[in-house]
Amino acid sequence: MVLIFADQTDGQIKKASFEAVCYGASIASQMGTTAEAIVLGTVSNDELSSLGKYGAKKVHHIADAGLDHFD
Repeated sequence: MVLIFADQTDGQIKKASFEAVCYGASIASQMGTTAEAIVLGTVSNDELSSLGKYGAKKVHHIADAGLDHFD
């Protein structure tokens, strides 16, 4: 499994994170495994499901408002 951290700001997943998921999915495919994403903080379900369009087979979400501004 290839695990990709998808960063978010104000409940929106960053463009660079979609690019990272796409790249990670490509690497996972070459390795014969799957790509999964992890998202920290408050993010809408629509944003989370959009990661699947970029190749994430599973999304792990830790929905904690304390992680909304994670550094």
